[in-house]
Amino acid sequence: MVTKTDIVMYPYMLKNSTTGGSADQVIDNIHRMDSFATGFDTTISNSNTLYRRQIAKKANASTAYTRNITEYNIPVVRCNSLVRSTNPSIKDTRGFHVMRWSGVVPSSFVTTDTACDDRALNKLKRKLSSHTKDFNLIVPLAQIHELRQTIVGAANLTTGLLETLLSIRKTKGKSAFKYASEAWLTYGFGIAPLVSDTKEICESIQAYLLREDHTSVLTGTDSISWSSGRSTLSSVAGAIGTKFEDHATIHHELSYQYKGGFNFTLRSANDYGVLDHFHVNLPALIPSAWELVPFSWVADYFATVGPFLDDVFTGSPVNAIYLNRTRKYKATGSNFISYKQVNGGIILSQTPGSSQWSYRLFNRTPLASLPRSSLRLRTMDEVGRYSLNKLANLASILGMGHTNVLPRKPWR
Repeated sequence: MVTKTDIVMYPYMLKNSTTGGSADQVIDNIHRMDSFATGFDTTISNSNTLYRRQIAKKANASTAYTRNITEYNIPVVRCNSLVRSTNPSIKDTRGFHVMRWSGVVPSSFVTTDTACDDRALNKLKRKLSSHTKDFNLIVPLAQIHELRQTIVGAANLTTGLLETLLSIRKTKGKSAFKYASEAWLTYGFGIAPLVSDTKEICESIQAYLLREDHTSVLTGTDSISWSSGRSTLSSVAGAIGTKFEDHATIHHELSYQYKGGFNFTLRSANDYGVLDHFHVNLPALIPSAWELVPFSWVADYFATVGPFLDDVFTGSPVNAIYLNRTRKYKATGSNFISYKQVNGGIILSQTPGSSQWSYRLFNRTPLASLPRSSLRLRTMDEVGRYSLNKLANLASILGMGHTNVLPRKPWR
């Protein structure tokens, strides 16, 4: 592991002169220039002199790499101030202040997010699944006895609509709400999943018959951004009778990317047959059992139980030639620096300034195998996705009280 750091020193400038007192003498006169803010560019890496040979042999030539960069653009601020004397024999005190200052910059940052990491990983895994077109056949087989009820329920929607229209005045709209609930549940829990499963089964059968060994480079990426800010009265003194006021705003950007080269041994693998392709095996029983539990889909709205079980107990016949996880983080800050009157000081004039700074992190980590998704509560943003469908599902169940198609996991 080799670490290399380039340091950039940003000069600190201070001029502070104060006059006044009984003889109008110079009380203080400071003129100083030295380093105040330190920018840096640090790289931590491993060298691999054999990478060309490894790539030619389709071997993993990835190495760990980290880079941190901090940069500043610091303004000059000025102030003329006055502190009036309460003694007639002593003159007012006047101050002149010039300073080059970045403002308060955070010493550390939040550069990780589990939910964003999981979403990037799951996007990669969906792309891997699209190359195999495997399908969990256990759940449709377990629910095949409900097929007749679903078809009958769909057929009854037409006659039910007529009855609802005739009785809507008599029931003061309650029949309309009940019909809408029944129609939504029949569609969301019965018709839509049935059509979707039928389509996926046909595609999965075709994919298994036409399967071929092949190699692909796939990626999964996700990102988030947010802003933060604060206002502080700094302990740093300005001209006499003043202090610095620092208004800071920070914009954060974080992204994860999983990228790898994969060998899909769909035809030549000895341990991959039709039962494995359709997940008709013992490991697949656990995630299938969870999906068949009534209202397990409600728990999946707020936690990652279903995806976690799928990840742990099911897999696909794929071998990673190489796999890297890349994490990028960037914080861009702006500090508006001005003088504020304290202890009876009066600001005669001032020139405020706005400093700009940035912190960037790039981290690449080679992985030996695909990580597992974490078992966790979903974030508010994740819960809010498809929120209209989720609310419609829950409201329809409350409106109906019961239905014959509830055990099936809803579409979306």
